[in-house]
Amino acid sequence: MNKLRLLKVHQDAKYDHIMEIDQDVHFPLVALPGDLKLPSFELRYLHWDKYSLKHLPPNFCPMNLVELNMQCSNIGQLWEGTSKEVKGINLNHSKHLVEFPSFAMMPNLEILTLEGA
Repeated sequence: MNKLRLLKVHQDAKYDHIMEIDQDVHFPLVALPGDLKLPSFELRYLHWDKYSLKHLPPNFCPMNLVELNMQCSNIGQLWEGTSKEVKGINLNHSKHLVEFPSFAMMPNLEILTLEGA
């Protein structure tokens, strides 16, 4: 999959086993290995609902990424370095996000969505 450009791991809430704990809604997470590797450096679109790891894989290359959508993820930080192509980032309800790349490293960013606590 050297030329993979779109990766979408979608979890539709209406089909999930939704749990309510302490007045907060929780969705079951897909167990991922800590040494997860993405299959391509050509990714343009990455959509991964409820991404369960705290970091993107070490081989993740945002150089060609145009859109990142990781709602309800456990991600704590994104990448370091430049991503000149990225135009949209959606990290709604990603409560563990503590570090974000510099806006100067994303000169074409048009839409940033960080809704939810």
